[in-house]
Amino acid sequence: MEHFSVVPYFATLLNCMLWVLYGMPFVKPNSTLLITINGAVTVTELIYIIIYLLYLDGSRWIKALLLLFTDIAFITVVAAIVLSIFKLHERRTLLIGILCIIFSIITYASPLYYGTL
Repeated sequence: MEHFSVVPYFATLLNCMLWVLYGMPFVKPNSTLLITINGAVTVTELIYIIIYLLYLDGSRWIKALLLLFTDIAFITVVAAIVLSIFKLHERRTLLIGILCIIFSIITYASPLYYGTL
């Protein structure tokens, strides 16, 4: 596991959690399919990351756990800000939709970047 990077998996986790947030009824009503698909991928990524954490040594384990907490904290902050500032569904949908697009690009670009190291 020396040359293996888990960063693309954290990027995918963050991306899917954002899409789940986007599909929530208080952001974009009637998005059940979006929540179902990205919720399943979120659970799959979490299981994979937990298995990965079980086989890491001390310093790399702390870094990976920090990445996991950063992902969760980011989603929590985004949800809190969007829900407290924007009262209309259209505004919430627009802001979180833009974030979803940005993080989707990062998700699909991260394996390309880490594959060159």
